Amino acid sequence: MYVRQSEWLNAARSYLSDQSSLQTHVHKQTNPGATMSTLTLPESLAWDIKLPKLTTQYKSVYFTLDDGSSGFAQLAWGNLGLGIKVAPMAYTFYKEGIEPVVESVTSLAGGFSLSADCQSCTLKHGTGMHALTLLRPESEGGAWAYRLVIEGVVKYDLVFTFRTKGYKVTDFNHTLPAGTSQDVISHAVIPLCDVKGTYQVRGEQPVECAGQGSFVEAIFSKTKFTDMGDRWNAFFLRDRDTNSVLHMLQFIPRGSAKSGDERRFVHGSVTLDGVTRAITSGSNNSVLHGDASIHPAVTEGIFPIPRSITYTWSGANVKATITTALSEMPTSQTDVLDFFPGWAKRILQRWAGRPYVCVWAGEGEAKVEIDGTERMVKGRTHNEVTFVHP
Repeated sequence: MYVRQSEWLNAARSYLSDQSSLQTHVHKQTNPGATMSTLTLPESLAWDIKLPKLTTQYKSVYFTLDDGSSGFAQLAWGNLGLGIKVAPMAYTFYKEGIEPVVESVTSLAGGFSLSADCQSCTLKHGTGMHALTLLRPESEGGAWAYRLVIEGVVKYDLVFTFRTKGYKVTDFNHTLPAGTSQDVISHAVIPLCDVKGTYQVRGEQPVECAGQGSFVEAIFSKTKFTDMGDRWNAFFLRDRDTNSVLHMLQFIPRGSAKSGDERRFVHGSVTLDGVTRAITSGSNNSVLHGDASIHPAVTEGIFPIPRSITYTWSGANVKATITTALSEMPTSQTDVLDFFPGWAKRILQRWAGRPYVCVWAGEGEAKVEIDGTERMVKGRTHNEVTFVHP
């Protein structure tokens, strides 16, 4: 993946066996190490914490609820080397009229445990017991699902029922020269899930809720996560009325911008009317920041902050574009290393960079052309930019 493409392969017929109208196209990769496939459940979703050397694996859910709120949650596991293993966890909650909740903790991996089949995990921390449990079809009316439980400032008990099977991209092998040990990178994406359950914010009464969500998993092995990229972008546009989702993930490999060879590795998907119509990757996609400038109150004035981002999907049967205007101050910003003491943080910045995560939650509208027919997709947006190395 994430290399110049030579031709298209139609991967639709096996992508969603129960939706004959699906027309999904992916690129044949010129890099023989890169592969794209549909997810095989449940094997594709197992935790693999025995990979050698430096390893990070995370599972994330993004969601937008019918009452206008939105959020994110992530459980992760990492091998930092030298026998140090950690279990990061993060979650957010955004709703108009309520101060955003942005929480993250990193614990030693002793509090992280797996089910016997390695499909589900729990993380014990001072704020409670957090869990991501894979539910089999007999539990959810014939569909696979994840149940998310977070016990913190926000208490989440949400079930994400898969409405699209999803896709997986593995072994990008993109950053190291030939003849050296290769990276292992894998992303799994389920673009559309139905969400149902409850949330409770800062001790208020629990709220029953429903909405849309997406699932993203990543595995990075044989290199530090923060060495992968100077910048990462994640985007979702959800149209609840039509069960449509636009998703894109981009990262710029570390050092490529400074070398004058700024490689932008991207993959994305277009789901319309509950059907994933296209998966796109490579140079035909783009994520472009507009009017970027330093703001002293954002990322401590270290990174240039965009005032707009334009996303473009382009494939054999699809074209889509959206430009999202961004407020001067993001909805939330997270200093990933903030929980370390100042002296430790300065040491870690030499090893891990200076990672900040900025999120803008809002509304947006995208123009989509699918098989020659134009339509508009509009709804809630999630723009996420992770800055790592100045």
